[in-house]
Amino acid sequence: MDTDRQGLQLISGGTGSSADVIFVHGLGGGSHSTWNDDGSSDSVDHFWPEALGEALPQCRVWSFGYAAGVTRLGDPGMIIEKRAGNMADQLLAVPVAPSTAKIGTRP
Repeated sequence: MDTDRQGLQLISGGTGSSADVIFVHGLGGGSHSTWNDDGSSDSVDHFWPEALGEALPQCRVWSFGYAAGVTRLGDPGMIIEKRAGNMADQLLAVPVAPSTAKIGTRP
């Protein structure tokens, strides 16, 4: 089962949470595979955003995935400033129930 997906995904926490923690992978990474102990997208051995959610139940823990391929100079791709702006836009328009979203209203 491949769990690497694009966009924001709630890992743990609920509406009563006091803070949001968002894991964002780097180049060549994935929303789940980067945070697994063995680097695969289907590992269930230790997905540490989930472990953090268990350790900090007062926080909502999210993972944010995006296309993160490496391009050569001159090849089409999204520069980091545009990628950051795209991510911010997506965080403002989270496609989850309004009662659980509200990214940016908590620390």
